[in-house]
Amino acid sequence: MGMAMVQFVPLIVLQLMYAIPAWFLAPRLDGNRYLWVVLALIPVFGFFFGLYMFYRIAAVVLDRLADIQSRLPQQLGT
Repeated sequence: MGMAMVQFVPLIVLQLMYAIPAWFLAPRLDGNRYLWVVLALIPVFGFFFGLYMFYRIAAVVLDRLADIQSRLPQQLGT
């Protein structure tokens, strides 16, 4: 039993590394803060959820850059 807990601790630490950023990023990405933390804490699934967060952030950044680019010529008067 003790050896199993020793092996479980690194997994929990890794899952926390996904859960803490999920807490702060969820509201900025229009997500439910508590749901994102729970999903990030689920062993094995949390790794895939971390990838989802990465691609969601990339998509939001690209959408915002496209919006800025579309408004830029209008602001310059061309």
